[in-house]
Amino acid sequence: MKKIGKQVFFLPTNEQVKRNGEGAFIRLKDGRIMFGYTQYGSCGGDHDWAQLVAIYSCDEGETWSGPQVLLRPNDRDANIMSVSFLRMQNGDLGMFFLRKNQGNCRLHLVRSSDEGESWYDETVCCDEGYYVVNNDRVLRLKNGNILFPANLHVSPDSSYSVQYMFCSEDDGRTWKKLGQPVCHPFPNSSTGLQESGIFQFADESLWAWARTRSGSQFMMFSKDGGTTWTMPCGSELFTGPDSPMQVKKAGPVTLAIFNPKPRYCGRIELEPEETGKKLWARTPFVCLASRDGGKTFPEGYLLEDDPANAYCYPAIFEGEDYFLAAYYHSNDSGICLSSCKLTKVMYAELDGGYPIKNSTP
Repeated sequence: MKKIGKQVFFLPTNEQVKRNGEGAFIRLKDGRIMFGYTQYGSCGGDHDWAQLVAIYSCDEGETWSGPQVLLRPNDRDANIMSVSFLRMQNGDLGMFFLRKNQGNCRLHLVRSSDEGESWYDETVCCDEGYYVVNNDRVLRLKNGNILFPANLHVSPDSSYSVQYMFCSEDDGRTWKKLGQPVCHPFPNSSTGLQESGIFQFADESLWAWARTRSGSQFMMFSKDGGTTWTMPCGSELFTGPDSPMQVKKAGPVTLAIFNPKPRYCGRIELEPEETGKKLWARTPFVCLASRDGGKTFPEGYLLEDDPANAYCYPAIFEGEDYFLAAYYHSNDSGICLSSCKLTKVMYAELDGGYPIKNSTP
C-alpha cells in the first residue's frame, strides 16, 4: 500500500504536558488555519486536568505557531476536552467541547465574534449524563441543522454505551434528542456502540458508524435526518481493533481514516515473553478514498505503519489542493494517547492507491 503525506508539525509531551490530541481544524477569516486540541497536564488520563489550546498556520499547514490557550476549565470541572469547530450562521466561530464535572460529561458550545480571542454565550447541548462525543464530530446538514452523535455511558467508569443523536434547528441555541437510543445488536457486547461519527450523502441521507470491540466499525443509516436508524451491522471494509474512525469530504474525494484490524483484536498485544515488547493494535493507520461521495472506497493509502507505535483519533481539514490529518502518535512512549502529529497530503498523491475489492461500507 502506497504511503502518503509528510509531517508538518509534531506536538510531543513533557513533564508538564503528558498528552496532546483530540483536536479539530477550522479556517479563520484572515486565512489562517487553526488547529484546536486538548492539552492535558502532568497526568494525562481521561479524567485528569486538561485545557483547550490552539496552534496556527499562515502558510496552508506548512509551518505552525506555538500553542496558545483557547479555554481553561473552571473550578468545578474535572477537565474540558474533545474539540469540534463550526462556522455559525452569523459568521461567529463556534467551538464545541466536552465539559466533565460531578459525574456528567456533556457537550457544550461557546461562540466567538473575534475568531477565538474570547468566548461568550455558553450552551449545554445535551441532557444530564455521561456522554462521549469525539473530536471533529459536529456536522452541519444541508438543510442548515446541526447534528452530532453522543454515546451515553451507564456511568463514568462503565465502558458500555448506546448511541443518541442531538439536533439543533436554530444554529445551536436549543437542542433536542432525536428518536430512541441505538444499541449494539449483540446483547453480550462489553462496550456497546462507542465514539460514533456521522456523514451526509449527496441525497441528504445519513451514515453513522461506531467503534466496537467486535472487530469492526458498526454501520447504520438514516433517511429521516437522524431520527431513526437501520440496525447496526459490522462492516467488512472498516474493520478495527477497538479504535475510532473519521470520514470527511476533502476536495475531490471523501476520506475514511482508521486502523484496519491486524492479526489480533484489542488495543495492545504483547510479543512473546522473551522480548517483552508491545505490539500496538492501533497500527497501521490507513486512509481510504472515495470518488463517488462515500458510496464506495476503492482506493487504499497508508499514513502510518510502524508496529512499535499507535495512531488514532483523527481530524481532517480540507484544503484547496491538499488535506491535513491530525492524530495521536505514541512516539515510542508505550502510551497510546500521547503526542500529536499533523500530516499534509497533496490530492495529487491520491493516484489510484491499493485496490480495495469489497469497497462498500
